[in-house]
Amino acid sequence: MQDAVTVHDALSNLILDNRPESLLVISDTLPDSLKDFNGARLDHISLHDTGPEDLIQNASKLHADFVLVFLPDSKTGADSKSAFETVLGSLRNQLNSRICVFAGENSALNFQDFIALGFRRLLHCHPETDGESDKITVYSYAIASYNHIRSWNNSRFWANPELFGLYWW
Repeated sequence: MQDAVTVHDALSNLILDNRPESLLVISDTLPDSLKDFNGARLDHISLHDTGPEDLIQNASKLHADFVLVFLPDSKTGADSKSAFETVLGSLRNQLNSRICVFAGENSALNFQDFIALGFRRLLHCHPETDGESDKITVYSYAIASYNHIRSWNNSRFWANPELFGLYWW
């Protein structure tokens, strides 16, 4: 049987695979495994200090190669769900090339919400402490792999192939 992946292992693998020059972490507290980040820049925005609008403004000033978001467990319902959808949608729309979200089972957003925002489920991991039983799911959004090239979207299938790419409506 394969050993279960911890959050620390998942974070380490994501950092090693992507090798970002700048990293933006949005969480309640900065995870211990990121305190020794060797990249060019590490920025942290606390979820407790700001509301969604302030968080979006702060994140837009700190453009990063790689964004990590740790969603807290929430049982508050539609308000927090809407706020987190707005924050993740804004991060995605600000052309951050790669976003990873760590979400627990009790997160305000569920699998369908992440899929609707264009995220893909990467893996399941578990917390380091034995007292916590929630699985944590890692979702990823990468602009490079979000919209795959379709074979039918080229000049060969147009009525007027000489006009392909010239006019937009």
